[in-house]
Formats: sequence, structure tokens, C-alpha cells
Amino acid sequence: MVGNVFVAAACVAYFGAFTSLYRHELISSWIQRCKELEIPVSDDFSLINVLADPFEIRQWNADGLPRDSVSITYPRDNEPSQINHFLNYRISNNQPSPCNVPSSSSCNTSPFQIS
Repeated sequence: MVGNVFVAAACVAYFGAFTSLYRHELISSWIQRCKELEIPVSDDFSLINVLADPFEIRQWNADGLPRDSVSITYPRDNEPSQINHFLNYRISNNQPSPCNVPSSSSCNTSPFQIS
């Protein structure tokens, strides 16, 4: 639906460092505004369902990414050790990374690593 894509794009563009509660409020207000403008949007909007393939998400979970929605949607919010484990597993098995880390077994850093 057009509204789902709009809300997903707004999430990616505006969420930033907002709290989870405020993010939910933003989504609710965007969905309400879409309805007011008669833009088709799902009542049960899910950013994960719009931006990712369920099969790929299950594969990420099998590869070590935690199963909660924050880990899937905002991987930078995870513990660095969890993300490093996930990325190292994907890299060592020559699987594409969801964050475009080069497929090299010598790659020991990740874009999600917190200094």
C-alpha cells in the first residue's frame, strides 16, 4: 500500500535517536494523517514487514541476530558483541550482509561497532 511505503520512508528518515514510545506515537500520527488524506495504509503497519522479507529475517535470526523487533529494525541499537557475532558469521560463510559489509573473512570490523 502507498501509505505503508510512505510511513516506512518517514520512519527511516525521521526516527533517529527518538525513544521507542515516541516512535510509536509518530507512526500512529502518520497513519492517522494518511487516513485523513484517504491514502491507503494498513491499520497493523509494521516497519519490518514493509522493509524486509520474512524469509531473510528468519535467516538473520538463524545466523545470530536477536529475534526482537528492535534488533531487526535498528541493528545499531544492539550490543556490539551481538552484531559482531552476526556479521562475522555471515562473512565467514560468504553470505551477503544486510548492512553491506564486504564479504571478506579478514574483515574484523562492522559499521555497527560502537567505539
